[in-house]
Amino acid sequence: MSKRRILLGALAVGLLGGACGGSEQQHAVEDAVNGSLLARVELSATHQVEFYEFAPGQVGLRESGTVDEPTALGPERLSLPMDALYQELRGGAAPVPQALAEALQRRQAAKAPGAVEAMTEPSAEVRQSARPVEGPGPLVSFGNWESWEADAQWWRDNFCGGTGMDEVFCPTNTGWADSGWRKTTYYEASGLAADFVGSAVFFMDGWNCDGGCSWKRLYTWNLAPRYYQRWIMDTTGWFRSRIDVVSPSVRVDFAAKWRRAFPDLQVAGEFPSNSSPGYTDNIQGVTHDASNWYMTNTGTLYKMPVGRNLSQSGYASIARGIPSQLSAYNHLGDLSYYGGRLFVPLEGSTPAVGVFDTNLNYVAHSILPGAGDAPWCAVNPVDGHLYASNFNSNVIRKYKIIWLGSTNPTVPLRVEFEWVATIYLRDINGTPVTLSRLQGGEFSPKGNLYLVSDVVGRGVIGVDVRTGRIQTEIPVNYTGGNEELEGITIWDLDSGIAPGISGQVHVQMIDNDFWNQDDFYFKHYRVADAALKQDL
Repeated sequence: MSKRRILLGALAVGLLGGACGGSEQQHAVEDAVNGSLLARVELSATHQVEFYEFAPGQVGLRESGTVDEPTALGPERLSLPMDALYQELRGGAAPVPQALAEALQRRQAAKAPGAVEAMTEPSAEVRQSARPVEGPGPLVSFGNWESWEADAQWWRDNFCGGTGMDEVFCPTNTGWADSGWRKTTYYEASGLAADFVGSAVFFMDGWNCDGGCSWKRLYTWNLAPRYYQRWIMDTTGWFRSRIDVVSPSVRVDFAAKWRRAFPDLQVAGEFPSNSSPGYTDNIQGVTHDASNWYMTNTGTLYKMPVGRNLSQSGYASIARGIPSQLSAYNHLGDLSYYGGRLFVPLEGSTPAVGVFDTNLNYVAHSILPGAGDAPWCAVNPVDGHLYASNFNSNVIRKYKIIWLGSTNPTVPLRVEFEWVATIYLRDINGTPVTLSRLQGGEFSPKGNLYLVSDVVGRGVIGVDVRTGRIQTEIPVNYTGGNEELEGITIWDLDSGIAPGISGQVHVQMIDNDFWNQDDFYFKHYRVADAALKQDL
């Protein structure tokens, strides 16, 4: 850095010293990280990446550097599992340190099917009592040095990208900034002491239940002028970060971005339970629109008003068998409603998806490229694409829905499903996994995918399709054998419009009876914290 630039920076700070307004001036602090250092990679004398464990299995990353060096943690590297990231930063040859490997094993064990979640959620009262006035401080004027905005743009270019994030908060040229509390499955906070003189205090808090639940200061750091730190918590938890100027500094840059966590679910009930109303024999799938259930068994589509008691016979307002256009198929899977149409997976010939209107009339169908079978399909309301997988699969396939044909009602519509992407399924650490006996799948309004695995001890599996990572599992109580999990749908029914049913996640189970009609069990789950329904 030239002496001229230092002088200009000092002059600008002097001119701006009285412009802080509501910024909260802090004193320099003692640097502290309240976690165990697992591994460090020295990229240069002033640029490092470190791996920390704050509680058993809660692993975070820290990158620190100066404005003269670009970040080393771009999107491609951050998509790697942490052990692979360490090796990538070391040039690919170095063994993974034992401490890091053991921490990642603890992280995976905490998310194993049936594992007891160690963390107790902070209550709404605790969250509210700890909540600061979140947001940015007042904008600091650029003063006499024209490069303040150029610096701020450099910050935005390097730290504020929003690809794959639910929210991004990125104030620059400000006196302080606070992200507020967030429950996230990925949380990243970066802070820069943006002046040439003076420093900044940067810290992060997390809700921690190691030896009792409370808010814990994860780190506090005094950033030297023109230095930044970036912290990444690629794990589910509650986090908050903040940066404040330290006199004589008057400006900091800040960035926080996150993916909201899948909320915890609890049992809401089971209705119908051990019921045989007729339509449930060989049941395969379920979906809904604003007023109706739609269900499939092996060879029939059903439409039922939401106000009808599902345990009773006389259930369907409409029931239709497989139409002649689909005579090559003999099995309907777990279906999905989107845009006024029903998308139904088809098996018995080359796997395909059939499209029906809400009166169960056939519209069109087309094969699914790359599919070995088609137990379920679901349309993501966020991107309008159709997703599907094989019965046993290590990937989810993503398709574009392409409509072909005339708007003339006498000319049949045609549909094609064009492969767009293959999403590899991964565990919480990013390691590839294979899921078995996938019977159902559905998207939440937010775009989270919930799969049904008919494996005892598993059940509902929440997948972030942006990363392929499994983020939550809800074991379903059933014994296997003749009992079989089937379809899933997501519908907030806490209003009471569906007799005997409440909750947001609804999963079908049948007890196969080869001499009589199968017994039907409809299992319902509710978001444990109603305030987090939007994150489902």
